[in-house]
Amino acid sequence: MTSFQRGRYDAGVARGAAIPLPTPLSQTAAEPDFDRLERVVIALVERHREAVRENLRLRGLLEDRDQRLRLLDGQLLELNQRRQDVGKRIDDLVAQIQLLENQFGPAHD
Repeated sequence: MTSFQRGRYDAGVARGAAIPLPTPLSQTAAEPDFDRLERVVIALVERHREAVRENLRLRGLLEDRDQRLRLLDGQLLELNQRRQDVGKRIDDLVAQIQLLENQFGPAHD
């Protein structure tokens, strides 16, 4: 856990009592804290920018994947239709063969 010089920030809360304001720091002691805060904020802003760029990159990849899926779905539908057409033609050919066999009698071996 983090150690606090003046105790925990919520140590003043007891059954709804207000937390006392911290005592002001000297100007020299506050400056390094502001410098550190500025560095942390700058680092966070850069991390946010990187996250936004990564988000855009990933969205682009997702869109590419979605386009590819739509293309493959279309191809799958087309191939399924062709398979059904081929199956129907085979069924028609088998029916014609059976008709011819019935017309000309059983085949002699």
